[in-house]
This record gives sequence, structure tokens and C-alpha cells, in this order.
Amino acid sequence: MSDIPSRIIATAAKAELATLGFRRQGRSRLWLADRGSWLNVVEFTPSKWSKSVSLINAAHWLWVGAGFISFNEAVSSNCHADFETEDQFSTAVKEIAKTARVKASVIDDRFSSFAAIADFVVERARSSPDRMGPSWWGYEAGIALGLVGKPAEA
Repeated sequence: MSDIPSRIIATAAKAELATLGFRRQGRSRLWLADRGSWLNVVEFTPSKWSKSVSLINAAHWLWVGAGFISFNEAVSSNCHADFETEDQFSTAVKEIAKTARVKASVIDDRFSSFAAIADFVVERARSSPDRMGPSWWGYEAGIALGLVGKPAEA
């Protein structure tokens, strides 16, 4: 991909996300905000087939030990822009970056404490077909319950 779309994305992302504590991961399209036990993640995803961008907002639990940045809970958006001209792409990406900011704030509010995260992952595991059985969501719930001082439930 050309340098121009990446520069446009970086400029728009910085303008919208820096004040929320996000930092760009190297020269990638990944922006992270460290929230202590989790990361608020914004990815401006490129396409393999065209000069374009899509948006992913997610929370990544640092305590699950995945060894990589995973999207433990994603907030959907239908944001996408194809690069046609610099002006057109810049305008579209500014709107996508504004959406990223709003969705990042929603994630921050939703997971404002570790207790809120624990409640979320436990409820998600309880509502899964495995009912807290051997599953990834059961694993997350068990760890969260242990960390909030409920070892018997874990």
C-alpha cells in the first residue's frame, strides 16, 4: 500500500484518539490505550485487495495471557473507505476516526472497572451453550472471578 493512505489514517487517528490516551503501535494502523488490566484497541484495517480501510474497536484483556493482541470483545461498526483521491480519502478517514473515538469511549465506559469486566465475561460465559464448561469464555470467566476474589465460583 502506498504511503499516502497510511499517512492520512495516522493523522486522522492521532487527532481523534491521542487525547483519549491512545498511542500508535510503531508504524502500524493499530492504536492502543493502556487501561491497566486491559487495552482499548482501535485498528484501521487495510484490505489485501485494494487501497482501503475498515474500522475495528475492541477490548483486549491483558490477564488472559494470549501472547498476542486479541479482540476479546469487539464493538461493531460498518466503517469502510476506498482510496480514490487524497481529498476523498482524507474526508472519509476523518469520519472513520471520529467513529473510532466514539466507540473507544463506549468501550471505556463499558469496562470502567475490573468488576465490570468480570461481570461481563461471567455473564457471557453463563449465556454460552457450554454453560461455564470447558470453553474460552469459561476460562476468561474463571480467571476474572479469581481476580475479583471469588475463587469458589472460579
